[in-house]
Amino acid sequence: LRSSFSVYARPEYVQFKEDLLKQSLAIKKEGKEQVVCDFSSHPELLDAVVAGNSNTKLTRVIQSKEASNSSDSKHEVVHDDFVSFAQRPKDPWIDRVVLEDPAYDIPLKKMSDFFYGLHHQMKADGRVVIVTRPHDCRHYPFFSAAVDLWAASHPPVTFFSERLQKVGFEVRMKSFDMLMEVDTQDWLDELESGSFRALKDLEDSEMKNGIEYLDSIIGGNPHLVFEEKLVMITGTKPADGVPMGTLIVQEEGPPYGHCG
Repeated sequence: LRSSFSVYARPEYVQFKEDLLKQSLAIKKEGKEQVVCDFSSHPELLDAVVAGNSNTKLTRVIQSKEASNSSDSKHEVVHDDFVSFAQRPKDPWIDRVVLEDPAYDIPLKKMSDFFYGLHHQMKADGRVVIVTRPHDCRHYPFFSAAVDLWAASHPPVTFFSERLQKVGFEVRMKSFDMLMEVDTQDWLDELESGSFRALKDLEDSEMKNGIEYLDSIIGGNPHLVFEEKLVMITGTKPADGVPMGTLIVQEEGPPYGHCG
């Protein structure tokens, strides 16, 4: 029977992402109200990051062709196309933005327009935080069709950093590794479940053949060990009066730990 449990729902991995988001967002716990716009596909993660921050207001943007709004005391939910939302004619009002693998939500040819709109809507010293994975996926236990599709559909991190820089953000990139140890069957189920958005266009036959191939070469080993790699791209809007000449800084973070 196929497991319904994602290897990426493990507490160690969830904590890994939560810690990286907290570090990158650097939300102030005191002072004026801060508005955080969440474009990610895992809202529960950001809820945990801002929990206990009484001065933080979350605006959750859900991709939709029909624009509408709803809200409660702590959250506003906006249904709108992401690019249209970013290009709304508003004075600067956003403090933080969270994006997760934006290449699968925003057409690549519109990414610069999206970042340009965000830059105009963000306050001075505001931050855009992008959580993504590297373009090179060979560290994953994938089959060849998955590797090829990932390479074709998952842009290099510089695709985002260069466009952020061009519209006026100061950009930093930092990559982080976590050693993953998973049951082989759980990993094969993970692939089949479609959790990797870069692989969503694989034909059913390609997925089936690929999983059968992986199963055959693993040779009955009940466990797999590999590195999970995340890249945090942070674009900061310079404070008023600071020149927009920006420098991209790329760093390697220390190994985070072990999941499994």
